Amino acid sequence: MALDRRLPTLGLILAGALALAGCRAEKPSRLVLIGMDGGSWTLLDPMIQAGELPHFQGLIDRGVSADLASVEPLFSPPVWTSIATGRSPAAHGVDFFYANRFSIKVPTIWERLSAGGVRVGLYDYLVTWPPREYPGGFVVPGWLRRNEAVWPPDLFQKIGIPRYAYSVVSLGGPEKVVANSERELVEKPRTWNRLWKEMKPDVGAVTFYALDVMGHRFWQKKDVMRRTALGMDRALGEILASLGPDDNVLIASDHGFQLSPNPSRRWGFDARWLLEQGGIGNDGITVVSEWVNMTLRINPGPEAQREATLARLGELFGSIRATDGSPAFELDVVHVPERPSEARERPRMLTRTMQRLQPAYAFVVAVPIPDSMERIGREGIVGIGGRRFPAERFATAHDFTGEHNPVGIFLAAGKAIRHRPGRARLSVLDIAPLMTYLAGQPIPGDFEGRLTRALLDPGYLERHPPRHVSAAQAPRLPAEPGMPGMPGAADSETEERLRALGYI
Repeated sequence: MALDRRLPTLGLILAGALALAGCRAEKPSRLVLIGMDGGSWTLLDPMIQAGELPHFQGLIDRGVSADLASVEPLFSPPVWTSIATGRSPAAHGVDFFYANRFSIKVPTIWERLSAGGVRVGLYDYLVTWPPREYPGGFVVPGWLRRNEAVWPPDLFQKIGIPRYAYSVVSLGGPEKVVANSERELVEKPRTWNRLWKEMKPDVGAVTFYALDVMGHRFWQKKDVMRRTALGMDRALGEILASLGPDDNVLIASDHGFQLSPNPSRRWGFDARWLLEQGGIGNDGITVVSEWVNMTLRINPGPEAQREATLARLGELFGSIRATDGSPAFELDVVHVPERPSEARERPRMLTRTMQRLQPAYAFVVAVPIPDSMERIGREGIVGIGGRRFPAERFATAHDFTGEHNPVGIFLAAGKAIRHRPGRARLSVLDIAPLMTYLAGQPIPGDFEGRLTRALLDPGYLERHPPRHVSAAQAPRLPAEPGMPGMPGAADSETEERLRALGYI
C-alpha cells in the first residue's frame, strides 16, 4: 500500500524531469544585432511620434526600448568592442581607430559563441579585421579594414551577389557624402538578408554608419537628417521582414548625437586638378591628403630636379588668392632629413604620417587660411596663377555641426523579449550577457555588464533559467598567431578615412 501511495508522486517527478529535459533541448531562436552607429533618440523620437518611422514603432509596440549609456572614450571602435566583449575599453584595450582584431585583449562574444557551437555571422562590424575563421559562419570586416579580406574567402561567390561593404568617401563635396550614405541604406539590407538566408547564422550582427556620418555634417539640417532616418527605417523594415516569427532582434547604437557647441568648417581639395592648373605633372609627386590640409610627398630623385619641383609648387600655392588678394594657404616644406631652418612644432598626426611615408625627398603641406577660404567660399571665386576659377572646382566646404552624445538607443523584440512600455536604462556593457543568454550559452563571469531580466519574457525565463560559468571555463577558440606587420600605406589609408569623417 505504501508503494501505491508513492506512485503518483513518482510519476509527477518523472513528468517534471522529462519536461525540463525538453526545455533544455529546445534550440534557441536565431538572434540578430542591428547596429546603428550614432543612433539617437533625439532624432528618432519626434519622427516616431509623428508616425514617420513605422518599423521603429513596431519594435517598441511589441518589445522594449531603452536609453543606452555608452563608455569612454566615445569613439566607435572602443564602444563597439565593449558591446562585443562586455568589457570596458580599459579591459579590452581598444581606445582609438588604429586597432585591429589582434588589439583586443579579452575574448569577444563572437569567439565564445563560435567555440560553443553557435554559427556566427558578422557584416561590417568594427574591429573584426583581419577576419577570423568562425566554423559555419562568416565575417565581412567594418570600414577600418586594411584590405578586402572576408571569411570565408569566397563568401560573396557563395551567396551569389556582388560584394558590398561600406566604405568612407574621402573626396568630393557634401553631396557625395549623402550619396554614399544613401547607398548604404539601400545596398546593405539586401546584402545582409542574402547572407542571413544563404549562410544561416544562429547569431548575426550588421552595422550601419549613415546616422553617424550624416550627423557630424548635417545635424542642423533637419531635412537631410529626416531623409536619413527614413532610409534607416526602410532598411530596418527590410531586415525585419526576413526574420522568422520566433527570431530575436536587438538594435543598439554606440552613442547618440547632439549639436556641437563649437561647429567647425573643414575643406576638401582637388589636388590633381590644382597641379594641372599649375602645369605640374604627376611625375615625382604623390598626393598624401586632400582633406583639411593638402599634403604632397616629393618622391626621392635628383636634387636639382626635386628642388625645381618644390620651387614650382611654392609659386603655385603662393598664387592661390581670394578676390581681395589675400593668400589662401600657408606653406610648410619639410625636407628629408629635415633641415634646421624648417624645424617647427607640427601636429603629431602629420609628423607620424611623414615618418611612415618615407622614403621621400620632401613633403609639402599647404594649410588653408580660414579667413581667405571663407571669402573664397562666400564669393565662389578663387584666383590661381592670375586666373579666376569657380571655387567649387577647387575646394568644397564641409560644416561639422554634430558631435557624439553619451546616450544611445536600444530596442529589442522577439520570442524571448517581453513587451514593456516606457523606456528602460541600460549600458552598452549589458548587451554581451543578453546576447550570450539569448544564444543559449552560459554567461561568463568576467562580463562587466549584467543580464537585465526585466527585458525578458517571464515565461521564457522560467523555461530557460540563465546559466553562469567562470571566465576560465567559458568556451574558447584555439589561440592564433600574432598580428603580422602591416605596410605603412595601410595606416595612411586609415588616416584618410578618419579625415573624411572629421576625427583627425
